[in-house]
Amino acid sequence: MEFLFKLFDTSDFPQRWNCGTWTDFHGWLHIVSDLAVFGSYMAIPAVIIFFVLRKDEVQFPKLFWLFCAFIFTCGFVHLIEAAIFWTPIYRISAVVKFLTAIFSWATVVALVQVAPKAILLPTLNSLNAKLSEQNRNLEIAQAELAHALAESDRSKSLLDATFKSASSGIVISDLEANYVLINPAGRKLMANICDVPPADWNETIGLFENEEGPALPERVLPLFKACHGEASDGVELLMRNGVDAPIWVTTNATQILNKKNEPIGAVAVFDDITDQKKSEAGLRDLQQQTASKLVASNRQLDEVLNTIPQAIWRGSLGENGFTFSYFSPGIEKIIGLEPDELTRDIETWVNRIHDQDRDSIKKTIEKVVSGELDELEIEYRVQHVDESYRWIRNRLQAQTIDEKRVVQGIMADITKERDNNLALIRAERLASIGTLAAGIAHEINNPLGAMMLTTDRGKSQIDLGDFSKEKVGETFDEIMKQIERCSKIVSGVLKFASNESTERNAGSLLPIASDSKNLILFKAKRKNVTIEIDNGEVEPIANINETEIGQVFVNLLANAIDASPVDAKVKLAIRTEDRRVVCSVIDHGKGMDSKTKQLAFDPFYTSKRNYGGTGLGLSLSHTIITKHGGEIWIDDTTNEKGTTISFWLPRIVD
Repeated sequence: MEFLFKLFDTSDFPQRWNCGTWTDFHGWLHIVSDLAVFGSYMAIPAVIIFFVLRKDEVQFPKLFWLFCAFIFTCGFVHLIEAAIFWTPIYRISAVVKFLTAIFSWATVVALVQVAPKAILLPTLNSLNAKLSEQNRNLEIAQAELAHALAESDRSKSLLDATFKSASSGIVISDLEANYVLINPAGRKLMANICDVPPADWNETIGLFENEEGPALPERVLPLFKACHGEASDGVELLMRNGVDAPIWVTTNATQILNKKNEPIGAVAVFDDITDQKKSEAGLRDLQQQTASKLVASNRQLDEVLNTIPQAIWRGSLGENGFTFSYFSPGIEKIIGLEPDELTRDIETWVNRIHDQDRDSIKKTIEKVVSGELDELEIEYRVQHVDESYRWIRNRLQAQTIDEKRVVQGIMADITKERDNNLALIRAERLASIGTLAAGIAHEINNPLGAMMLTTDRGKSQIDLGDFSKEKVGETFDEIMKQIERCSKIVSGVLKFASNESTERNAGSLLPIASDSKNLILFKAKRKNVTIEIDNGEVEPIANINETEIGQVFVNLLANAIDASPVDAKVKLAIRTEDRRVVCSVIDHGKGMDSKTKQLAFDPFYTSKRNYGGTGLGLSLSHTIITKHGGEIWIDDTTNEKGTTISFWLPRIVD
């Protein structure tokens, strides 16, 4: 009761403008949207009411009124939501929402009650069928009436008026098949035949079953059969009327009975289907031509598929799981089996995959089959019948057709391609090692010199008899420190040189960048170039091969050092952008001209050939980054402002 007494009391609540922190845009966006929805909710029931009031017969009118009430109350809810920004009528809002709930559930109940009745309503096709049946019965009744009128007063004018508007040819006969009445459409169809008794049709012009057969005898004609009580429905006949070209007609004939159920004659209805028959003949010819072209196309397709080295395949997800439905002949060049020799279930194919690739590929297949992925390209190893393993690149696309998951793709043997790429990578790595080797001696000389000085100092202490435990320990600690420094330098180079694995694991790019900086530091010291690593606050995690990404860093830093003047600074910036890790190497050299930027990633192209450049560094860096699913590019720069080379890799987000 307190709620009802305070229905219009707004003192308990603040205006919505005062609830929280509203910007003008945010608040007015709510207000304008609610008012717009209110306007549309008022217009919809108005249109429905207009329709119901002016429609002579409306099925389920109560349901329409319930919809109107439901939509009206929904509209007032939005109107009140807009008003609450100034007048906090929350209790009225609750009442209107309560009414909306009542009307909405009342509408649901009404829909549930009406649905079975609505389903039983006759469709337009069923009504048309009943109407056609009624029309046929009406035609028979008209024929009976015409015959009755002919026997009583032979009023031809009345019969002509009855059949004048009929588009089908109608013939009414007595029990001896003598014509009693033919409507104008019938005379147009039959022309000269209409004045010839049916018994003489075979000798004059006649009706035929086809264009080559003989004329049909009168005893099998639909009108004769109807006179003897045998109805005909949809009989197709070729009619040669002697005036126009032969025409095809479809004939329905039935016996006419009087009120005493006694036969008094027959009626036949003719419809011209010449155009339809021509269309059917044309369609048959087109189908034959299409079939011939399809056979030729299939033959050409088979020839093409037999020549291309790639294998095209297709599969779908059914009741028994995912199965392959097609393999092109190219599959034999990949695994040594013809398409007919392959087992079609996915598990057999998965078992052919190399142990090191199987788990990741299996997870990828599950994502594709489930609909999580629709398009991708993957590389993995499969077993040939000779028990060797071949690297394949599988490009696939998936789509859902009629609620069925269908996957198709093309796979190619890339074993030689990968071998060539690995050879190029090894060549570039050896070139890089050659460059690094020049600096190893310099890097190791420093700690060796320090060890020699420390050793001399220790000998001097021994000669002076000053060999306390503390001083001896300090001496050996200093020697061990320098030995560890040498060890790190050598192990870094060995790691860079020996690891050719292409396996990838989740890892941070920061330690790789730091190691790469240390490997190339000797080169920077020659020109007194400073290498600065700038990283953001978020750890840059990606699925990477550490050796390959390290080689990219070394290549880019080495190029940047070569391009930089003495006492310059090279910057390696690593930052995260949403689902990407972006790395940029920035120098302050003279920059690249347009030709160099255009050809920079081409194999063996170099502007430093006179200084020992191989032209493989950027090309292989491009290959490595692309294999990792990323992209590498040269930022737009002008001469004298340096060069920025950047790449991104897919970031792993927790």
